[in-house]
Parts: sequence; C-alpha cells; structure tokens
Amino acid sequence: MAEIKNKFLYHVLLVTIFTSLVLSFLYFQKKERESNYLENATIQQEYQLKALIYSLNSLADALFSNIINKEDILSTMATASKGSAMEQQRKREALYYKLLPLYRNLQGQGGKSILHFHLPGSISFLRFHKPALFGDSLEGVRYSIGLVNETGKAINGFEEGVVIYGFRNVYPLYYRGEFVGSVEISFPFLAIRNLATRIFPAIYSFMIRSDIIDKTILDSARSYYEQCRVSSYHVKLKEVVSRTREALPALNIVSFATLKKINSQLREKIDSRLQDGEAFSVVASVPKEKKTLIATFLPVENIKGDTAAYFVSYRADQTLSDSQQRLSKVMFGVLVVAACFMVGGYVYFRQEKTKARYEDMAMTDRLTGLANRQHFDLIFNQITREARRRKEPFSLVLLDVDNFKEVNDTHGHDAGDEVLKSLAELLQRNTREQDFVARWGGEEFTILLPDTSVEQALHLCEKIRCVLQDAVIVTAAARLKVTSSFGIAQFAGGLGKSELLKRADRALYQAKRSGKNRVVVGSI
Repeated sequence: MAEIKNKFLYHVLLVTIFTSLVLSFLYFQKKERESNYLENATIQQEYQLKALIYSLNSLADALFSNIINKEDILSTMATASKGSAMEQQRKREALYYKLLPLYRNLQGQGGKSILHFHLPGSISFLRFHKPALFGDSLEGVRYSIGLVNETGKAINGFEEGVVIYGFRNVYPLYYRGEFVGSVEISFPFLAIRNLATRIFPAIYSFMIRSDIIDKTILDSARSYYEQCRVSSYHVKLKEVVSRTREALPALNIVSFATLKKINSQLREKIDSRLQDGEAFSVVASVPKEKKTLIATFLPVENIKGDTAAYFVSYRADQTLSDSQQRLSKVMFGVLVVAACFMVGGYVYFRQEKTKARYEDMAMTDRLTGLANRQHFDLIFNQITREARRRKEPFSLVLLDVDNFKEVNDTHGHDAGDEVLKSLAELLQRNTREQDFVARWGGEEFTILLPDTSVEQALHLCEKIRCVLQDAVIVTAAARLKVTSSFGIAQFAGGLGKSELLKRADRALYQAKRSGKNRVVVGSI
C-alpha cells in the first residue's frame, strides 16, 4: 500500500509541476501574443493614416493643378503682387468670387478647410474663411509659407497656426517664370476623421502638444482648446471633442461617458510614452459592456520635423477579446483535468498534435507558410455559402509579382523564393483577421475578403501595392525591389467560383497589359 501511495503522490507531484509549467507558458504566451498583436495594430493604423493623408494631399494637388495653377489665376496674382492697394482690392474681389464655389466644395470634406492666397514675402492676400482680413505678414508665424517663399517649391505636412492647426499643402505660384505668391489648401483633422470613419470605422481623435499651443496660439484662441483626459502634455480642440460626442451613437462602440473613463484610466499608463513621442497601441477593457478596445496613438510630426501632435483611434476588437477568453478557459480547463489526464492524456495529446501537424502540412504551402490551393477551395466554398445566406458581398483578389521571371533569371531561384516569402509576410501583415490569403501557384497569390465591397477591396489593394513598391527585399544575391499587379472581382448571387476567378484573372491580365504595378477591378 505504501508503494502505491508513493506512486500516487509521485504522479500528483508530476501533474502539479506539469500544470504549473503549462499555466506559466500560457500566461507568457498570452503576453507575447498580445504584444505582437498590438504592434501589428499600430503598424496597420500607421499605414491607414498615411493613406488618408495621401488621399487629401492628392485632392489638394488635383485642385491646384486643374483649377488654381491656370493663366487667369496666375495673372491675377501677378497684377496684385505689383499693383496699388486699389488694384489689389479689385483683384482680391475677382479672385474671391471666381474660386468661391471651390472653397464651398472644400468645406464638404468636413471641418473648416482653408484656401488662402499670399503675396511674395508671406503677405496674406485673400483668406476665403476671413476675406476681410488681409495684408498681415505671416513671416515667422507660418513656417511653411516662408519656406515656399525661400525655396520656390511646394510643401505639405502638419503645421500649427495662431488659431488652429491643419494638414497644409502650400504651393508656389509662378507667372511667366516669375514668383508671384503662394496658395495654401489645408484640411483640418475633422476632414481626415470623416474620411477615416467611412473607410475604417472607429473612434478618432487628435491632440496637440500643449507647449506648442502656448508658444503659437493667440490669446483670443486659447478658449478653443481644453486639456486632454488621456495625456498631461496635450490639449484638444473643443470642436473635435464635440464632434466626437456627436458621432459616437452611430459608431456603436462605446458611450462618451465610457470613453472618458477609458482615457482617465489610460492616462497614468501611457503618459510617459506620449511624452517620448512613441507610436503604440494599448488594450482598454470595458467589462460592463463586455468589450475590448484597441487604443492606438500615432505621433504626428510638423513640417519642421518636431513631434507636435498625436492621431488617436479607438476600435472595438473582438479578436483579442475572444483570444483572451479562450485562453482563460483553457487555463481553467488545465486545472480541472490535470489530475485526471496523466500518461493517457499525454499520449492523447501527442496523437492529436501529430494528426494536426499532418493536416496542416496537407493544407499549407511549404515555401510561404500560406494556405495552399486545396485549402483555398474549402474556404472559398464556406465564404460563398455564408455570403449567399446573408446576402452580403465579398471580393476576390488575384495578384501576381511583376517581372518575376527576370528575378529568377538574374538573381537565381533562391532570391525568387525569398521574394515570394517576403510578399507572403507582407500580405499577412496588411490584411484583416477575417481575410484569407493563399498562394495560388508560382508567383500568383489570392485573397478572399469577406463582407467587403469592391471599393473597400480596391483601397486595401492600393495600400498593399504601395507598401510593396516601397519595400526592400533582402536576399543573399541582392537587395531587391518588386511590384505586383492586382485583379479584383466581386461576388454576385448566382456567380460560381470559376466565373469569379475568370473575372479576377481578366482584371489581373488588364493590369499587366496596362503597365503593371496597378490595381484593376473586373467588370460585372
């Protein structure tokens, strides 16, 4: 009996040690996964912010090229730059009424967009938001305008002002080779927020360093700002706070009261990171509402290169919440079954692990680690059934590495393999949790985008295309830069897999024929 008891105690001791090790491993794995997940969330938000700012900068460039940088506007500025006060007034009025429709359309972007003309020497000529205020010098007040006067080159970026801040686009004006002034097209944060909310639904906010406000803002404008709850070093425009409160019900993420509590709770945790200008994401739990939020803080540099502000987003994240809940259940389950499953449990686990490994090998591309074509067929059928049942759209993307044969021929197949593996990693980093990425074959890949319109798919593909063309792929043979072409097709109710793939393939073929490194949407 003593021997049996000793064996029993020995087994209990082994199970206790094993259970402790498993629980410790799960805990640290949880922390590591959460850290990696938050890091990827930060990177994703950075790319999204860059895409949003790029969209508004492109709009400003188009307005300047197609409407402002024309003979009649330039000649008006040329006359005003040398004319008398009376002549300047006539030209100011003419310019105001000519471009007033453009200015009104700019306001449709959200917030108070700015259209502002300046004479040489950084002299204000016409503020469309305050046409009666002109003639004041902006030298030393607006660094961007002085820089355009000095260099004669266009500039864009974030810049604080004496009243409000904005994302500025300042262009030089030349008439017959002579510098005759400059023009500014600026967008407020609210314009970015409105665009972001339509594409990437979340709560967005913006805060600027209080010491910068203290140095630059007029005394009469200080009442426009209030101290941030989430940071000791930043302030917010009261208008941004008000608009955020108005937008929350439609977003259905959290209430304004809950958001204030979250910010107050986060303040002590992240204050030092904000002071250091760090880009990061943190988890904010709302137990009463059973929600988990990812709060991302992205530093914004001004035109001088100083970290002047933060772009902040709060988005509900069910993936992380579910992962944490699953892990908690697993840990509880380990405690419950530890005393029951000893040798038999260990054998069963090894069998299951071996089985899963073989199943995974059958469904995974060995080179890239992505799903293979067989796995794609299974997932495609599932997504198709779900889309038909819910009557929701989904999009299919085919992409192909441009000039891949030249990579293999010039640098060898090992370099080609590195390109494919790097592209696979890039696709996984830049797609959503619910998206499905697979290797189609050769240098072709495919992405299934559930519950995604063709417009959203186009935006995602453009983001991936830009990230890829800017990336440098390091191989043993050389540092390579590659591009990819994309074809998009959208699922319609009666469409089969074969027809959908044909449409995506035709779109990809059209992208190749049109010059490569582009995204083409297949016609329905």
